Amino acid sequence: MKTFKASRLVLTLGLVFGLFAAVPLAFMAIRGTGEGYVIGVDGITHNGAPLDIDRDSFEWLGASIVKDSTRVYFHGQPVAWADAPTFEQIGPTFFRDRNGLYRETTSIFTENQLVPLTGDFDSETLTGVDHAFYKDKNRVYHFDFNFIAGGDPLEPVDVEGIDPATFEAVDEVPNVVWYRDAKWIYFGGWHDFRRAEEIDRDTFEVLSRQVAKDKNNVYHLTRGLRSEGERATERDDYAVLKGAHAPSFRMIDQQTFEDRNTAWTIE
Repeated sequence: MKTFKASRLVLTLGLVFGLFAAVPLAFMAIRGTGEGYVIGVDGITHNGAPLDIDRDSFEWLGASIVKDSTRVYFHGQPVAWADAPTFEQIGPTFFRDRNGLYRETTSIFTENQLVPLTGDFDSETLTGVDHAFYKDKNRVYHFDFNFIAGGDPLEPVDVEGIDPATFEAVDEVPNVVWYRDAKWIYFGGWHDFRRAEEIDRDTFEVLSRQVAKDKNNVYHLTRGLRSEGERATERDDYAVLKGAHAPSFRMIDQQTFEDRNTAWTIE
């Protein structure tokens, strides 16, 4: 039995959405980023204050924004300039209406604000791929988690030949690091994003959070991994699992794998 151990910081971005039941509700709390919207039998409140909002067309858009058919509310206050019928969320803190793109600022020194998203973006096609990447018809963008409040949080990905139209996450799992377009597989970690030219795009599949394979090789993430007393990369990276037989390699559970020759544990 060959054993590898790895530890990864799993960043969970996103919110838990409740489903509105068809039967009358006595109470339901809708929580965003430090905000609380409550649906009660007598109406909708924000931090205890009643809102002049239509319950039948009420929508929670994530973060601190809700809307009805005529108004958008940010932190419980109506946003006069927003076009409610077309106002929609395109990412955790990014929004769009027929007039443009917007983002919610985040700062420990000032109150959050809803401001225009500056940059050379196509407003009609900008959309989130996952928590780390966005795209429009022209480019793929990486979300900079370390951006300074007031700066632009979306930076163009500088990888030659990337195709925005077909760029997508390979598998919808937490802590996604594998992406693809019509031609290539891409590896994207916190500090690096690159084309994985040695990986066969058409046969590539993600087996677990740590392991993937194609017709030729098995690949494992190496951040924090230890094997026989040696420590591998501190940054996100991957390597070929030496000795693994890719065609027969399969997952038993999230930590246990086997091929025709060997049983493997990758933690």
